[in-house]
Amino acid sequence: MYIQTIINNLPNIENKRFSSIRDKGSIGKQVELALGLSNSQTLKDCVDGEIKTLTTKPGRNGVALKDAPAITQVPHTLDDIVNGKDFYSTKLFEKMKRVLFIFLHQETKHKTSDKSYTHYGFLDFQDKQHSDWLKLLEQDYEHISNEINNILTNNLKFHTINGPNKIIQIRTKDSLVNNSYNPIKYKGKVYSNKNYAWYFKKNIIKELFLK
Repeated sequence: MYIQTIINNLPNIENKRFSSIRDKGSIGKQVELALGLSNSQTLKDCVDGEIKTLTTKPGRNGVALKDAPAITQVPHTLDDIVNGKDFYSTKLFEKMKRVLFIFLHQETKHKTSDKSYTHYGFLDFQDKQHSDWLKLLEQDYEHISNEINNILTNNLKFHTINGPNKIIQIRTKDSLVNNSYNPIKYKGKVYSNKNYAWYFKKNIIKELFLK
């Protein structure tokens, strides 16, 4: 399925309410199913990009974004970093170069409050209107990948790393399974007792889609 098809299907969820009583990730799954997407394990949600469901809530100055969206897990990108792969050929850029953000709003600050669709935003880093953001994104990636290389080279431990332009970061993304987390292992060495993921920072999403 293509992103434009998803956009065309968005009227199908205008009067629906989504509940996250089961778990935080269930909201995105519910939305994708309502839009005709299957919850598959393919690299991308659509043939030509990714779908990210975001929740807003009441804030001091109107609407606030609850959580920044994850992009992909750090271990999936380590080979690209170690091998010095050009950013535009990396798995990370493939996952984030074209993203459709679907915004849901919850009426109260309570985390289990029902959510309803409000609007969407389409971020295409290959579009001229986002060319300035693309340059800043590449700088963020270079900074973070250099820090990761330093960790791997010197047998250090992973920690939260922010890009200088505050577009992306890496931080922990894990949950207990059988009373244990998922450590980051690379070439036989352990660099963290928890898994890490790449995330969008809230700044770029607020600037583009929540003014």
